[in-house]
Amino acid sequence: MPTNIFYPPLSNIVLPSDWPEELSFIEDGLTVVLDKIYFNQLHKDISPSGDSAFYKLNLQLDESLNITIPATNGLL
Repeated sequence: MPTNIFYPPLSNIVLPSDWPEELSFIEDGLTVVLDKIYFNQLHKDISPSGDSAFYKLNLQLDESLNITIPATNGLL
């Protein structure tokens, strides 16, 4: 019997309150996109002083997002 695997959405860790003020005009659209991207295996390594950090995670998509990344000349 297959089991359903739950992955939390990226919007759980990439919060609008953490974004620069300059991105406030795309807040709704970006939140919708981040709600459709899921993550697992989140690893973080923070220096003892807290002034630097490294994060690694796997992203999971359950549907096509059809996003074009600027300056890639349609690479995606």
